[in-house]
Amino acid sequence: MEPLKKVQVEGFLMSADVQELFGNLDELCYVSYTFCKDFLASLLKDMGPTCFGSTAALISAFERLTKHSRNGEVYHRYCLNYSNALAHLENVRKQHEEFGEFDKWCSQDPRCNRLQLTDLLVAPMQHWTKMPLLLKEIRKYTENTEERMQLTESIEDVEKSLEQLNDKMKWVKNFERVLEIQHQIVWPSISETDPKSFIPEFLKSTLSQQPCERLLASPKRHLMYEGPVTLVEQSKGQEMYIFLFDDIFLLTKLKKSHRKKTSVVDQNPNNYKADASPGTYTVYRQPISLDRFSLHDVGPAEAQANGLKNAFVIVQITRFQQIVGIYTFQAPSETAKAAWLDNLREAKEKYNGDRNASRHNSFKENLNPSNTGAVSQTLTVTPQLVPDSRNSPRLVKKRSEMRRIHERSQTIDMSGYGTLPKSFVQHKTKSVDSVYL
Repeated sequence: MEPLKKVQVEGFLMSADVQELFGNLDELCYVSYTFCKDFLASLLKDMGPTCFGSTAALISAFERLTKHSRNGEVYHRYCLNYSNALAHLENVRKQHEEFGEFDKWCSQDPRCNRLQLTDLLVAPMQHWTKMPLLLKEIRKYTENTEERMQLTESIEDVEKSLEQLNDKMKWVKNFERVLEIQHQIVWPSISETDPKSFIPEFLKSTLSQQPCERLLASPKRHLMYEGPVTLVEQSKGQEMYIFLFDDIFLLTKLKKSHRKKTSVVDQNPNNYKADASPGTYTVYRQPISLDRFSLHDVGPAEAQANGLKNAFVIVQITRFQQIVGIYTFQAPSETAKAAWLDNLREAKEKYNGDRNASRHNSFKENLNPSNTGAVSQTLTVTPQLVPDSRNSPRLVKKRSEMRRIHERSQTIDMSGYGTLPKSFVQHKTKSVDSVYL
C-alpha cells in the first residue's frame, strides 16, 4: 500500500483506488500494532528470574484488542470490502498493464515472502477467523480455573463476532443479488398487461412506466429461492422463472441473452447461485404476497391421472377471499419440486409469524397502562382549554350528513331496476387503498 501511495504522489497509477483496494487496512495495522505493544509490555512486566510470560498477560492484551477493534467491527469492515477489492484489482490489472508490472516489482520485496497481492489481502481475514482456534489451544494448556473461564469468555466473544460477520456477509451477498435482479426485471406497462383498457391521452405519458420498477431493492428484503419452472396452461406449457422473496412471490419470463449461460439453482433449499449472464426477466403476473395464496402438492395419483410430473399448484386469493389466479407449475426434477415446496412453506410460515408478532406487539403497546400513565403525567392539560374533538361542529355536521344519506339509501325501491348487468359482477373487487384516482 505504501509504495502505491508514493507512486501516486508522483502522478502515476492514478486509476488504482487505494481506499477500494485496501479498505481500512490502516486501521487494522493500528489495532495489530497496539495489541503487540500491549502484549510485549505485559510479558516484560510479569517476567521473573525463572519464568517468562503468563496467560494473564495474554488475556489482558486481548481485552484491549477487543476494545480497540470495537468487538471485531474493524475486521468486519475489512472483510466486507474484500470482494470489492478483488474485483477492483482484477479490473485495474486488465485495463492498465503498467499496474501489473508495478505489482510484480512489489512482490519481489523480501517482506512479501514470495506472496502475491491476493494472498496478502486475504491475510487479515484469516487472522481473525483463526483467533478462536488459537485461544482454544492456549486454554488446553492452562491449569488455572479462573484463567480458563476468562479464556472461554474471550472465545465466546470472538465466535459471536464471527457469527455477526457471517450474517453481514450473507446480507451483502443477498442485497447485491436483489439489486442485480432489479436491474434485470422488466415491468410491462398497463397497455401491455391490459390491452383492452382505455387510457386517456393526458395519462399516457404518466402511465407509460410502472411505479414499481424500484420495488425490489429494499435492504430488508431477502431472496429465499429462485429457479426455472414450467407453467402449465390449457394450450401448452410456458417456461417461467420464479423469484421467492421473504414477502412476495414473483413470476417472470426469462429472456436469455445470446450467451448460453443460464441461472443455476443449488439443490440446497437455503442457497442459490447467482447468474452472471445479462438476461432479462419480464414480469408475467403481478407480485403475490405470501399470505395471499395457498399451496397444493400434486401427489403421485393426481399427477398420473392428469398427466403432470413434479407438479405443484398455487391458488391466489385476495384479501376479500376471491380466487383470482391458479398457477400449476412443473419443476425440472423431483428434488427441485421438494425444494420449492419446502421453501414456499417456510417462507409462508415465517411471513405469517412475523406479521402476527408485529400485530401482537402493537396491540400490547396500545393496551399497556404504563405508557398511558407516562403520557398523562407528562402532558397535563386543562380540560377547559382543549375541547372534545368528538363533539366538534365539523364532525357533528359530517355525521348528520352521513346519517341522512344512509336513511335516504334505505328508502329507495330497487324492484324497478331489474337485475344488475353482468359488468357489475365480472370485474375483480378492488380495495379503496389500491386505486389511483
